[in-house]
Amino acid sequence: MPAQRRRAGSASSTGSGKHGSRLASTSSTGRRTPHTQTKKQGTQPVTMLKDQPTSKKWRNWWIRGILSWTMIGLFAGVVYLGPLALATLILALQLKVLHEVISLGHKTWPRELPWFRSLNWYFVFAANVFFLSENFERHLYEEFADVPVVLMLLTRHRFISFCLYIAGFVTFVLSLKKGFYMFQFVQFGWTHLSLLIVASAATLLMRSIYEGLIWFLVPVCLVICNDIMAYMFGFFFGKTQLISLSPKKTWEGFLGAFASTVVFGIVFSSILSRFPFFTCPMQDLSTYGDETCVPPDAFHPQEFPLPRTIVDLLSLVGSSATTVLLRPAVLHTVALAVFASLIAPFGGFFASGLKRAFKIKDFDNLIPGHGGATDRFDCQLIMAFFFFVYYQTFIKPFNLDQVLNAIFALQPEAQVTVYERLQRHLQAQHAI
Repeated sequence: MPAQRRRAGSASSTGSGKHGSRLASTSSTGRRTPHTQTKKQGTQPVTMLKDQPTSKKWRNWWIRGILSWTMIGLFAGVVYLGPLALATLILALQLKVLHEVISLGHKTWPRELPWFRSLNWYFVFAANVFFLSENFERHLYEEFADVPVVLMLLTRHRFISFCLYIAGFVTFVLSLKKGFYMFQFVQFGWTHLSLLIVASAATLLMRSIYEGLIWFLVPVCLVICNDIMAYMFGFFFGKTQLISLSPKKTWEGFLGAFASTVVFGIVFSSILSRFPFFTCPMQDLSTYGDETCVPPDAFHPQEFPLPRTIVDLLSLVGSSATTVLLRPAVLHTVALAVFASLIAPFGGFFASGLKRAFKIKDFDNLIPGHGGATDRFDCQLIMAFFFFVYYQTFIKPFNLDQVLNAIFALQPEAQVTVYERLQRHLQAQHAI
């Protein structure tokens, strides 16, 4: 009998576990009550950085500070080594971020699908073949001009990349296994979404190097500055929580970082825009800008009219100034700084929500006090997309050399047609 009671009690507890969510939410009076977990989440106090115990707070400060300056120093060293080293760093960080993000879906990997994880990484390989070929096509043509096989591969790299992807797609369909369809399709979508965001952003970062080193350094450094200053202002002054997804982020840190990032951007871009090394487009894989080139118009000082309110204020102190002399690049940097301060942090909040969904603190423990590569570069991803769109819309200069090279690549008959149509157009405009 005692054994039967124990078995009955065990069955009862099993039943309560099976229907625990319903039973735990219903009181003896029949009224629904919140789950204990929800109570804890709703009432658990969050200790801001400013209010943490002194020893713990300063220990984290020194750990984060030392590693932050170490990473900045290493980053500066890689930039100094040249475009190829910088592109290699971006590729390595892209692969690390993809490893951390894709691995989230591998927590419960079924042994019945031993090769499916390798298939996911095959898609990463196929995507990078396409993106890297697109990025370095022109420079690789110059480097391997006397190697026919390489030239043939470069000429047809888009078709080759497509064939690589199709091979992976067919393999995926053939690998579908009964009982695991949902898992396999979820992983397929997760991998492709990760590639769409991470690999595309890395590609846009590499492309920004071609336009001039300044257009790579400014967006990246604005995000770095905003992240550091948000931590510092939150460390010393943070009291008011900014967003529940990231409980230790504060309004004081957010607003302090905004002002600091705008000021930093103005000073930083004003300095870099004076040197052709930073402003001239990249010439080859070994050097950045040609210091003998004529910088684009964005780096030539121009007069801009001052707003009426500022003119009136200046008149009160005896100034008659109505215009200000600025390089347009500085004004563009202000726009980038505003985005880096107000919108780019939402890339970090998005990552925080993702971590909460998977119940993890950090994506990895690669960097003590910082987490993984994704924890450090989440905001850089959204900034890369914004800068590409902004640059193409407001900054990109017209490239006459590209137009001429395209004409020179035409057959003689087509070149004659271009000449005749251009002649008629100029005559209609009374230019000739």
